[in-house]
Amino acid sequence: MRTLQLLALGLISFSAFAQGPLTNADIVRMVGQGIPADTIIRTIQTAPVVSLRVSPEFRPDLEKAGVPRTVIDAMLTRVMADESRSSAPSQQETRGSASSQQGTTPQTQPMEYQGRGMWDLNLAGSVMIPHASAASTTGFAQVTAGRFVSRGSETVVGVRGDFSQGVQDAVLLGGYRYYFKTGDPRLLPFVGATVGLSFLHVRGLTDKWFVADAAAGFRYFLARHVAIELTYDLSYVHVAGASFSQSTSSTIAVGFAHTWGGTR
Repeated sequence: MRTLQLLALGLISFSAFAQGPLTNADIVRMVGQGIPADTIIRTIQTAPVVSLRVSPEFRPDLEKAGVPRTVIDAMLTRVMADESRSSAPSQQETRGSASSQQGTTPQTQPMEYQGRGMWDLNLAGSVMIPHASAASTTGFAQVTAGRFVSRGSETVVGVRGDFSQGVQDAVLLGGYRYYFKTGDPRLLPFVGATVGLSFLHVRGLTDKWFVADAAAGFRYFLARHVAIELTYDLSYVHVAGASFSQSTSSTIAVGFAHTWGGTR
């Protein structure tokens, strides 16, 4: 059995050398042919040239094809090793060249901090300034959860509340965010919008209002899964008979976000 596996490894390696770089399609084909995982891993390690795609948007297809986790990990290790070797000469050049190389590095690993299939939990404290009366400024807390449906697109749901000065206001909301890429993978500007329903209790009176927000801000990752956020919201609350200025307010929020899943 050992001899047959080694023979298969040799044939696969020869085929990869003759036909070009080793690709995801080659890996899926070997899995479909029942070739043992350790043989596929050795093929990945010894192939002269590889063109493997292991960023988060490709992983679901590999998993659906039945590619074992150990094989996917070996693919990632080979890609990282090749990238490390290719970047080594630039580290010996002048500081200006090194800085240029660092500027292009994030482009070789898109979605390093956020990617399709990841989850997000955001805790924020906010200050709301009514446009009709800045003296009525108040604060509230907000919790939202989201899931990334692509590199930059996130759907969110959440709740926010204001419980002060005889006022109890809870808002259930849902919405969408889009994150833009920058030269720094840690810095992600975004725009978004949410709609929701406000349940307001004031001195025994209860009412329900439609709420809509348009937001812009940025997220900056302090660590692999932890980021801070600064957001500006233009909020609208539908109140019968109220003017636009009476129905709108500006909100500034500062919060922390935790991401997980997807890329691991």
